[in-house]
Amino acid sequence: MLSVRGLYAIQRNAIFLLVPFLTDAEQLSVIKDSKLKDVLTNFVLLAETPESSKMFARVFRVQEHGECDGSPDTCPKSTMYIAVSENGEYPEQKLYQLPEGYNWEFIKWVSFPETEDPPSNLILKVKSQKPSKDVNKSWWVNETYTLKVNYQAGSWEKE
Repeated sequence: MLSVRGLYAIQRNAIFLLVPFLTDAEQLSVIKDSKLKDVLTNFVLLAETPESSKMFARVFRVQEHGECDGSPDTCPKSTMYIAVSENGEYPEQKLYQLPEGYNWEFIKWVSFPETEDPPSNLILKVKSQKPSKDVNKSWWVNETYTLKVNYQAGSWEKE
């Protein structure tokens, strides 16, 4: 013979089993683009231009999963992205990608464009790390780069 507590448990479980069939919920679409999935689920926003800037930009980093395993070459790499946009209702936009490297970081905005039209540029500094030639002394050597970007073109150079 079932107790009142046992009947209550059966009723509660029956309701949970029926709930999906009693709603008008639709299944969500799954995005199959694995690169887009990795970027959108793993990005870190490193910097964003202030509202006063004539051009809008965001700097993102996407880090591989994992950890170092005894040497710098085994460490996870990261990729840096710079998204640039003009202001306006239908803005021109560009997305730039720096090569895969170790520990990409945003350092600072160097200057903002005087006008919103190219050839004016946003200028920023970033850094990454490279494995040292003498890993007994240090695993990493910092490398700093200056980037000049707008919504039509972008360039970078090592300092």
